[in-house]
Order: sequence, then C-alpha cells, then structure tokens
Amino acid sequence: MCYNGFSSQIWSTTMKLHKSITTARIIAACEEGTFGMGNPGICIACGDDADGCEPDARNYTCESCGEAQVFGAEELLMCAS
Repeated sequence: MCYNGFSSQIWSTTMKLHKSITTARIIAACEEGTFGMGNPGICIACGDDADGCEPDARNYTCESCGEAQVFGAEELLMCAS
C-alpha cells in the first residue's frame, strides 16, 4: 500500500521489480540519500541506478532503458514493501 499524496486515498499497487532490486539495495540507496551527497533512484524496469531523483520521485524516465519506471529510493522503499 502506498499513500497517494495528491488525494486522501491509499492505493494498493503490485510493483513488479527487476530481479536485481533487493531490499538491501533499496536501503543502501536510502542511506546514500540521507547521509551521502547523492539523490539516488532505481529503475524498476531494468534495475539501473539513477541519480538526481527526489526522494518521492515516481515514474521518472530511465536514461538507460527509456521506460518511465524510475522511483526515488525512499518512495521505492515505501511502495515495494
């Protein structure tokens, strides 16, 4: 379940994650965003790392595969759990 910030509804989603995306990888990206200098995101379609993502980013375009499936690390942690 994810909170939809544009309305007062909670929506259920089943996110199909690339096989390379693990909980440990998402947590490491969140830590990098919190304690490091990066703004990490991850493409759920191809599994590639993305930089310059806001923590709550959704559906940014991936520079590697072109799909609009890049999520900010913190958003991915909340939605993928």
